[in-house]
Amino acid sequence: MTDPSLPPMLWDDDTPRARSTDPATSHLAADVSQAGLKEAKLRVLELVRVHQPVAGSHLNEIYRVEAPRCGWKPLAYDSPRKRASELAADGYLEIVDRSTSDGNHLPEAIYGLTEKGRAVL
Repeated sequence: MTDPSLPPMLWDDDTPRARSTDPATSHLAADVSQAGLKEAKLRVLELVRVHQPVAGSHLNEIYRVEAPRCGWKPLAYDSPRKRASELAADGYLEIVDRSTSDGNHLPEAIYGLTEKGRAVL
């Protein structure tokens, strides 16, 4: 059921993709942006395809090494891991395991490609 307090959404699930205090135009722009996979997300999908299963922190390292070699745009250091999390939420990646990271000993997602992700590539 649609929450009447939220602005209109383009997606059937009515999941807000902007702050609830933002104007309706921001919500619609976020929905339009969500409709297509941007370059960074496509690159992360490619890296997971080649290196799966792979931890999010390792995606950061791999991207940093591969980007200059492949002519990809530079990203903020933690951006590949964040994009992987978003891709998992959207069904392009799946969390196949969780491990403890070396640095902070917190659980970390290990990603693999889903059929939906393979179809995009």
